[in-house]
Amino acid sequence: MSRILAFSTNISAGHRRAAEAIAKAIEENDPCAEIAKRDALDLVGPSRRWFLTGAYLGMLRRRPDLWDNLYRNEKSKRGITAFFRLLLGGVRTRFEDEINRCEPDLILCTQAIPARIVADLKRRGRIAKPLLAVATDYGVHPYWADPWVDAYAVPSEKAREELIEDGVEADRIYVTGIPVDGSIMRVPAEGMIREEFAISRSAKVVLIMGGGNGLGFGAAEVREIEEKAGADEVLVVTGGNHLLRRELTSSEPCSSVRRRVFSEVANVEKFFRVADVIVSKPGGLTMAEATAMGKAIVLLEPLPGQEIRNAEFLLSNGAALGPFSSKEALSEAVRRVLEDDVLREKLQQRAREVGKGSAAEEIARLCVDMIERFGKNSAVPRYLNERAV
Repeated sequence: MSRILAFSTNISAGHRRAAEAIAKAIEENDPCAEIAKRDALDLVGPSRRWFLTGAYLGMLRRRPDLWDNLYRNEKSKRGITAFFRLLLGGVRTRFEDEINRCEPDLILCTQAIPARIVADLKRRGRIAKPLLAVATDYGVHPYWADPWVDAYAVPSEKAREELIEDGVEADRIYVTGIPVDGSIMRVPAEGMIREEFAISRSAKVVLIMGGGNGLGFGAAEVREIEEKAGADEVLVVTGGNHLLRRELTSSEPCSSVRRRVFSEVANVEKFFRVADVIVSKPGGLTMAEATAMGKAIVLLEPLPGQEIRNAEFLLSNGAALGPFSSKEALSEAVRRVLEDDVLREKLQQRAREVGKGSAAEEIARLCVDMIERFGKNSAVPRYLNERAV
């Protein structure tokens, strides 16, 4: 029986969902496996949690240019790394205590902050467990790179090349795709889901999403799509954006369109299945799910940093249109996809080509392999022996 400790964060819902997808894949292959899932921010304490989440979301809203510069600028890596070590240095013992309490055979991190904290514990000789870092965006920022991370699971060859440029050995990097729940590949046929949602088979359906925080669009964009894109049904998922939800539920849609508004949905794969077009900001997990299901995607303006890299990846592979900063251009793009069967089928095909619905299963197998390699050498795994300090 293997024990795995999975650290994610709720700064973005995608990190948590990735960890859950991997855990589910492990449990399906080994029902006796024990997977402990932890929100790393619960261990940093309320003040640090408030600072980290507040600084991230505040910077995105007020100074997106600053976040983009920090994300892309290699020169800032050393200073940011030193800052985080200072900020989080006092919580290393909490992570060490949690690791010792769980006694895992492997530690899995789907976000860079816990990955760097665990790597620092390994560097200091406090723990000697294999560490797997899983990137959940199509590009990887330089803060992921650490010689004490034993292996990386990354979404693309481009991400692999970026880690190599940051000094990570090639044989520690595995191109798996972004892990998504395997159930999205087993969703019933579209006709059945449309019947469940009371949507006619001929209706043109647009799904509009803004990630867990409901960012990237407002009521004006929804109304523009309703009025000019030729949709029959518009499904809107507002996430944690309660103001947007109230605005949309208190106003009437275009007379020819049925609008339905949801805060959070547990069965997002069903929404994907019934949609002819998905309108979304390019969050890593959302794009991984949409491409795995072969959906036509129209991009909202990305948030700075990782979402810009996600958009670049999709556009370079012809798997999306956009991103669009004006509501008029956005609704026009949606109209084209709804009306042009050839364009829509082309986007669907390109999405299927880049989508990797089996990523979670591949990462689950990598976890088993790492545990086996560690177990054969009780002192330290082979791939740690020549690690630079």
